[in-house]
Amino acid sequence: MQRILILGTALLMTTACGKSEGEIRAEERLKYAEERLAEEKARNDSLANSTDEAETKPEAEVVRDAPVRETSASTVRANERRIGSYRAFIGRDDLYNSSGKRLDQPWQILRQDRANFHRFGVSQRGDTSDEFFASGRNREIMERLVRSGSISPVAKNRLVRGGAVVFVEIYGEGDTGNRVVVTVD
Repeated sequence: MQRILILGTALLMTTACGKSEGEIRAEERLKYAEERLAEEKARNDSLANSTDEAETKPEAEVVRDAPVRETSASTVRANERRIGSYRAFIGRDDLYNSSGKRLDQPWQILRQDRANFHRFGVSQRGDTSDEFFASGRNREIMERLVRSGSISPVAKNRLVRGGAVVFVEIYGEGDTGNRVVVTVD
């Protein structure tokens, strides 16, 4: 209910601030996603501090919708830690490859978003940088991890449709990424 009231207030302010309804909604999604990232980081830090030496089998990747409160922190190996993260708005440019072909799979879109950001200098408002996916090889690995992982139908639809905000966290050992966790809003 509170989220609806905030959005309603933002829509009423459209004419006063000169922003379009789409810009206001995108800002609200970014704000919500930032809050989720802070909550997830606090939860992961808490779990990492209380993890015993028992090793659990990691998931290749998890893509989930923002409202889901589950965490994948229980799958973190003893030596595994978060080695990078970024936030991105999936815009129109991210939905097409370099040849102009419309992408129809989430892993293609996530890879294209990072290629646009690092290789082609194309980004949307709210996109943040990461060092890990500056490497084309690491973008290829991310695509394989997401493709072989699990994804909810709702998260897939949001990514393929575009306009979604994603948080991507890279987990691994040293400079080697073993798993990505993608939160879709």
